[in-house]
Amino acid sequence: MVLKGLITDSITGKGLQTQVGDNGVRFKLLDLNYSASPTPFYFTTQQDGNFECSVIPAGKYNVTPQGPFVPLVQTDSNGDTTKNASVTIDINGTVTQNFTVVPFLELEWIGNAVANADNTITVQFKVSRGTTLPAYQKNLTNIYLFVNSSSYNVGDNNYDSRYTVAVSNPTSQLDQTITVTTPVLPFKNATYYLRAAARIDYSVEGVNRYNYNEPIAVKVP
Repeated sequence: MVLKGLITDSITGKGLQTQVGDNGVRFKLLDLNYSASPTPFYFTTQQDGNFECSVIPAGKYNVTPQGPFVPLVQTDSNGDTTKNASVTIDINGTVTQNFTVVPFLELEWIGNAVANADNTITVQFKVSRGTTLPAYQKNLTNIYLFVNSSSYNVGDNNYDSRYTVAVSNPTSQLDQTITVTTPVLPFKNATYYLRAAARIDYSVEGVNRYNYNEPIAVKVP
């Protein structure tokens, strides 16, 4: 059986930007057919928020996306559930189930990237809060401009450490226009892929997860 859909960013109205793999956005599935306390099954999304899992046996499941956004399931200090926006659905054939989430942070490009004569690239971007809820307005721990020369699949899961740039004093950069210039890149007449990312001091299932903007390709002449 197949479960597919899109995780939408409530601010942009577009697919939530994330990274491929378990440290991006993952889905927690609970098979409710045989046990009241089932062992979770997990799968992950694409980096644009689309997802599809085609190895699910037919049945009834509780489905919860987990990622760098306000949790759909929340508990208080006693462990009691105070919010539950997970869904319980019957999966038989192909089922489409979309979700809309509120990201911890929102990242946006400012203007266009510039390929400089010295074989560097300069970009500008902004990081802002995605939620007004105090519990999810922790200090920022990292802002990066991730760079690779291989594909649009660029982020904490796929970058070249020689050309990726860390931004200092990340929390103080909130709502500011951040200008970053890469180190000198190795090749002319080449395409490089860039993406900004930021994360807060908040763990989602044991991982402080990044919010991203859309990846861009820049040709260095």
